[in-house]
Amino acid sequence: MTEETSASLKPRIYGLQILVSLLETIFNEQSMIQVRFRESLNLFTKDLAQAPDPDIGREQIRQWGKSFKSLLTKVIDRNSWLLRKLDIFLEKDVGLGDDGIPSGRYFQNLKRDPAVKKLLGELAELRRQLQDVNLELEQQRSACDDFRQEASIYPIC
Repeated sequence: MTEETSASLKPRIYGLQILVSLLETIFNEQSMIQVRFRESLNLFTKDLAQAPDPDIGREQIRQWGKSFKSLLTKVIDRNSWLLRKLDIFLEKDVGLGDDGIPSGRYFQNLKRDPAVKKLLGELAELRRQLQDVNLELEQQRSACDDFRQEASIYPIC
């Protein structure tokens, strides 16, 4: 590999490093958001179903449910959008195969670089982790819908 070729590859490696770093941050934030949604949902679905609070009116609960589901749907939609964009990048631009070797025109000449293999493996793992968070959020939305059907005294969602 010539010095000129090597220099042209470095920005792509750097770009992958930045992408991994950003996705790690996004994953950490989305994981915390998912935990907060779960805690909020548990507060209303479990606590209110077992021991309704007389100080909380039906309208307040209904409003909370509408806001909860609306915000949760927005988070799920944004995560889904991010996952679609990441899939497009990995499939079309990188051409990442099941073997973890890039075949896309911008990355195929980096396939022997151990740093690139490591970064692409990290990207694939982050993609899986983000998908897991999104699936958990979708389960929470479904649990909210189930609670609404089961607890007709407190139709919150």
